[in-house]
Amino acid sequence: MIILGHWAQDQCQAMIGTDNETQSWPSPATSVVLLQLDTMLARTFQLALGRHVSHIGTSICTRRSWSSITPTQTGVTIHALKIKFPYVWLRDSCRSSTCINPSTQQKLHRTSDIPFDIKPSSMFSSSIRLNNRGELEIDWSDGHHSVFSRDFLETYSGEGKFNAFHKDVVQEPWDTDSIQQSDLFIPYEALGTPGVLAKGIVQLVKFGLLFVTGVPHEKTGNEECGIRKLAEMFGEIRPTFYGLLWDVMNKKDSKNIAYTNLDLGPHMDLL
Repeated sequence: MIILGHWAQDQCQAMIGTDNETQSWPSPATSVVLLQLDTMLARTFQLALGRHVSHIGTSICTRRSWSSITPTQTGVTIHALKIKFPYVWLRDSCRSSTCINPSTQQKLHRTSDIPFDIKPSSMFSSSIRLNNRGELEIDWSDGHHSVFSRDFLETYSGEGKFNAFHKDVVQEPWDTDSIQQSDLFIPYEALGTPGVLAKGIVQLVKFGLLFVTGVPHEKTGNEECGIRKLAEMFGEIRPTFYGLLWDVMNKKDSKNIAYTNLDLGPHMDLL
């Protein structure tokens, strides 16, 4: 039936001359064509199947959405999303109450518990199918049953949709105009407000550059200095072989340019 459905869609596109990704079905202009196609398909199927076909709905000419999937030995392709979901990922991502705690929404199994070669109990529609609600249902070879909603599959169908779901900040290359229009300068005292701190974190993640003005420098001890408090607002300070904090000063016969009075300029320490 999937092959027939695709054939019908191709015939519909050929008769109307439209793109299946943009056309809204059925429009008033195509209603006559759809009626003619309906009759033609009925006769064709009647001859092919050797039985009477009383009606073939015009939904056969709808845009290719959730009516077309292709199961293979390693995953299932949902053509509307243009992506193949691996079986091992789907089984690990099952949303049933035996796999996800209904209260905490946390997994109740380890990913390593899922056999790498997990697959549906068969490749027939009785084991892997789209139900009338547009949900993907799979009966697994381990006896488990999974149901995946359309929204869930769409969320994980591409990096852009996944990032939007998690509200991830996308990094952007900047130039003079874009960086000047950003939140490039933020006063130190304002960072005590959660909203301003969030703005500073977004600025740093998005552009990689943030200037904090008015950082206090009266206290210089490692425990109470302003630079330490500033760093801890944005994350955990990771110790290196220099120590957790250290003073940079001009040293005679220094082995590192950081301990001279020479201009160092913007840079990144890799250690």
